[in-house]
Amino acid sequence: MIAKTFKTGIIGIVWSYLFFYYANILFLYFWGFDLFSPLSWQKIAAFWNHGGIIREGKDYAFLLTLLLLPFVWIIGWRWLCRVRLSKIITWPFEAYNRHIIKKYGSQAGKRFVLKNMGQSTKVEEDIKTATNAVKPNPEQDADKIREAVKNKLSKARQKN
Repeated sequence: MIAKTFKTGIIGIVWSYLFFYYANILFLYFWGFDLFSPLSWQKIAAFWNHGGIIREGKDYAFLLTLLLLPFVWIIGWRWLCRVRLSKIITWPFEAYNRHIIKKYGSQAGKRFVLKNMGQSTKVEEDIKTATNAVKPNPEQDADKIREAVKNKLSKARQKN
């Protein structure tokens, strides 16, 4: 029980930090709104109190994103609590491994899968038939070697 609570707390702290850090970057990039600045929240309150009207699509997107922020935060936290801690820790290594396999795996040649072929002949028989087809004939080879030696000797005698 204590370990589960500890795990949930650690995941919550790390998830909250990363989530709000990237959410703040997102809000700053698209709308120039800082989630952690009181001045930004005062601007929104003043806009709303003075009867501000939402007219553009980006304002609707801002409002929707702002309203969904706590729900996404809680759903993400719950999902991370259900995942094994070892899977979370090893995720960067697995992602890098998948990237390398995707990058170089297809260029290394065609991939094939070995399957049980259920061969009717034995491997030893296949080897014997293959070697018999290549097997040299010793009588013909000996005759060729004798002729070649005889020719070289006769050429060497003619030069001297």
